[in-house]
Amino acid sequence: MKKIRPITMVCSFAIVIVCLCAFTGCEQEKFSFSLWGKKKPKPENVQQETESLEAQRSAPLPGTIGQRCYIQGLRSIFVQGYGMVAGLAETGSSQCPEGLRKNIMQTIAKYEKLYGPKGQRHLISSSAIIDSLDTAIVKVQGYIPAGALRGDRFDLFVSALPNTSTTSLEGGRLYTTELRVYAGNFGKVVTSKILAKGYGNIFINPFEKKKTPSSMIELKRSGYVLNGGVNLEERTLALILYQPSYALSRAIEQKINSVFGPPPERPLFKTARAVTPSKIELHIPYNYRHQRAHFLNIVKNLYIRNNPAYIQHQARLLAQEIVEPYANVNAISYAWEAMGRTILPLIQPIYNNSNLKAAFYSARAGARLGDSLAIERLAQFASKPKGRFRKEAITTLGFCHSYEARRVLRKLLDDSDIQIRILAYEGLSRLGDMSVDTTYVGEDNFRLDKVKSNGKKVVYVTRTGEPKVVLFGRIRIEPPVFYTSSNGRIIITANSNDKQLTIIRQAPSGKSSGKVSASLDLDELLVLLGSEPAVDRHSGKILGLGVTYSSIVSVLYSMCEDGSIPAGFKLQDITPELAVPSAPVGRPEK
Repeated sequence: MKKIRPITMVCSFAIVIVCLCAFTGCEQEKFSFSLWGKKKPKPENVQQETESLEAQRSAPLPGTIGQRCYIQGLRSIFVQGYGMVAGLAETGSSQCPEGLRKNIMQTIAKYEKLYGPKGQRHLISSSAIIDSLDTAIVKVQGYIPAGALRGDRFDLFVSALPNTSTTSLEGGRLYTTELRVYAGNFGKVVTSKILAKGYGNIFINPFEKKKTPSSMIELKRSGYVLNGGVNLEERTLALILYQPSYALSRAIEQKINSVFGPPPERPLFKTARAVTPSKIELHIPYNYRHQRAHFLNIVKNLYIRNNPAYIQHQARLLAQEIVEPYANVNAISYAWEAMGRTILPLIQPIYNNSNLKAAFYSARAGARLGDSLAIERLAQFASKPKGRFRKEAITTLGFCHSYEARRVLRKLLDDSDIQIRILAYEGLSRLGDMSVDTTYVGEDNFRLDKVKSNGKKVVYVTRTGEPKVVLFGRIRIEPPVFYTSSNGRIIITANSNDKQLTIIRQAPSGKSSGKVSASLDLDELLVLLGSEPAVDRHSGKILGLGVTYSSIVSVLYSMCEDGSIPAGFKLQDITPELAVPSAPVGRPEK
């Protein structure tokens, strides 16, 4: 038999491949062939497969509430109203649309106790206040958050009315204003319900750069009232079933109420109420009022069936699934947390799994359930510089009432990364730890937190939510000091060898405090500046100068920049969930 040469075999194999490709030309549009004849998907099929796996990663877990319902009421409500800002140094306006004047006067009389000179017990004429250049009529707008409880606070956006001569709202205070979905148009009859009210000091961001020619007056006709809105009614959320069923609606109600039982002081409170075959009302439990998203995630990942054997079986299946590449690890973690402490022995071995994602999310569930082993594992994630889950681990530790969690967070107060230090501080503050000393300055001016830290000294200030000044470490001012505010109303000085600061504060009315001595300790200076104007009856010592939070932020920034405050300055970063409201675009209900 004649032997086939290798080169002949290669040629024959090539001919077969060419013929096969020609014979299956239409199939080549869908597939390409490997050397071994296996079909490989083309890029578009690879993309489809990837999208399918990504959808699997975010899909609700089978058998959970999230698979059968969606949450209704997750949009914030836009509210607005008209009010008055007082305390302006003739930068306001006497202009007020006639139809609006009556409403403003009625609101002032309803909420504010404005007395005449020298404490005389007769009310000042509301109309005379409006006509003063020390006041301005403004529009007030804000967004009540989804699921807000009665008394919850939110930020407000305040702006002077168009076509009025108001030049600046700086240093002003918003008198109590009623907020509705529809506020009327310059005093037309208002029939919509009052949903919130707002009041507080105007905050104007001193770091906003505006292109204003030096020859022109800088207009500051808008600003914010941080945490100035007060919600007056609970905003109920609801679960809506995709397919109405009264039996299922009742089963979901019972499941939620069995997990989130009533607090001791409110034995009749129900977290869930099945009101129709397709709707279950949700009421945020009080201990979750600052963790609404966390609460809703637990609800969505509750298994509807209550059978203990079934729950244990599902827990074991999730333990197998969480190590898979496209597992919905976030949902699994919430599902375990909802199951309770009985599943801890099952998930504890996963804490040290080589799959870091599985290890972290199992430890997160365990830590929320109070497992000390999980907290120790989260501490490892939190302590690892540039670790993938570091920030989320620190945030979770801030909700764990354990010595180990506090110990780790205290250590992180000295970290080189200021964002890590801030997260650690927020967690310790939430836990009421002794490393954070809190003082409330003024009637509602700002909160001063002194944080025990051996790291680099930092001054951190917020610009949304509660107004806060946070001092990392004890900070002492180093003379010489020569500070003058942009409007000339605050002067702080000290020569090189001085043991105290000298302050001159000019009120909006033009009255001067004269020279006031102050400590070089920054915390004592801030208390003096921000406290309500007052004089000690016995010693004659000035106890407060009534400087607004906005002006204090400017003082801190300038003195940190010139080195008289030997500390770094950090302004709060604004993330989408923290964004302050601005003037909305389009129709109000949108």
